[in-house]
Amino acid sequence: MPAPTDQERQKLVDWVKALRTEESQKHAGDPGPVLARRLSNSEYNYTIRDHHRRRYPADKAVPRGPGEIKAGFDNSGPNPDHGRPRC
Repeated sequence: MPAPTDQERQKLVDWVKALRTEESQKHAGDPGPVLARRLSNSEYNYTIRDHHRRRYPADKAVPRGPGEIKAGFDNSGPNPDHGRPRC
């Protein structure tokens, strides 16, 4: 098969750029799939405390599931704060 000419190559490049522009405009503002992340025991307690303004050991009241490990869950989605230092 012969190599494409410079004109054919440029036509392909222009088509790909136009397609990428069209697709990016069509999906502007869509961040893609967002996975729900399960809260750790501490995060769950803090959420109850912050929303209800009272301390309640919610992690003790909720039965542990099969995916839970000692510090929380091992089947959670990606954590956007993973690896960042906490203040």
